[in-house]
Amino acid sequence: MQWGDVPTWGAALFAGGAAWFAYQTITSQRQQIGEQRQFIAEQSANLALEREALRAAAQERREQQARMVQVQEGIRAFSIGALQNLSDAPIYEIIIRFGNDQPKVGRLIQDQRAQTLGRVSTPFEDRPMPLEALVAGDALTFELKPEAGERWITFLDDAGVRWSIDRHGKLEEVPPHPVY
Repeated sequence: MQWGDVPTWGAALFAGGAAWFAYQTITSQRQQIGEQRQFIAEQSANLALEREALRAAAQERREQQARMVQVQEGIRAFSIGALQNLSDAPIYEIIIRFGNDQPKVGRLIQDQRAQTLGRVSTPFEDRPMPLEALVAGDALTFELKPEAGERWITFLDDAGVRWSIDRHGKLEEVPPHPVY
């Protein structure tokens, strides 16, 4: 029986070593790819959590001014309501409705900060409704008309987002009207 010569054996051993080395390399790469996939999955989960936290913070900032606008009813024997802008920025396009009816005028009441800011106007001033703007710290009183329907107030915040406050004090963002 002929087992071959030394160069053939050397080539066979070299080929076997190369095959073993290739197998070890492929095994190591598979392990690295698995670890990378796990790392990417963890990073994706972390990014999703961070994205959700950023969205929540942005929504909080978005709603912050609107939550500082408050409504009171039942002032002066229950016939007067008040809309107060307790935020640090003005609100715009204030509309107060009772069903299809709305007050013709509202009484603007300036905040005590008005004197320190140097604004010039009387502390109590009747304004036609709907009101164009209500600056920070001011209030607007209006006649309640419950017989005309439920009260509904809308306004734009400083960022241009329209909000509504229903008679229960529920604050909701009003979706923009589609443009046709």
